[in-house]
Amino acid sequence: DRASEGEYLQIFGPGGYVSLREVTYCGQRDPGALQSDLNQYYKAFGFKPFREDPVDHLSVELNFASFLELKIAFALWNNQLDEAEIAEKALDYFLSKHVADFSREVINKLNGKPYAGYLKAALDFLLAIVKKIPSLRISGNFPDTHQEDNDADCPHSKDTSSEII
Repeated sequence: DRASEGEYLQIFGPGGYVSLREVTYCGQRDPGALQSDLNQYYKAFGFKPFREDPVDHLSVELNFASFLELKIAFALWNNQLDEAEIAEKALDYFLSKHVADFSREVINKLNGKPYAGYLKAALDFLLAIVKKIPSLRISGNFPDTHQEDNDADCPHSKDTSSEII
């Protein structure tokens, strides 16, 4: 089955059932603080997301993760072990502090739903990425697809009172 643009927008678009933006899952805090943090991280590694994409969108964050993977491979190819180590630590930190914070909720909202059939490959890919995150592998926190307090894992959250929808 192939998804149509209408189906995509119904699920992921404005007012859709599942948000692919990190700020959605970080409770009541300044979304600008998260976006600023992400922009600084992107700038430090020379990553420039497309202008029209929100910097906290899952696709942008995964694009940045793949960019860091490329930097690691390039550094290793050129025997620049220090640079490879820096990029690898940055990747692990970024995945654990950003992607993992909300990808479980995205997976939760999609898993078992009638429309999840054609999203199965994407869902499996996201699960594989999240399972790769060292902090989750070591702690055994995955898959923990239901959390009472979505804000507890958010590195930017000051107020854990409620979820922004």
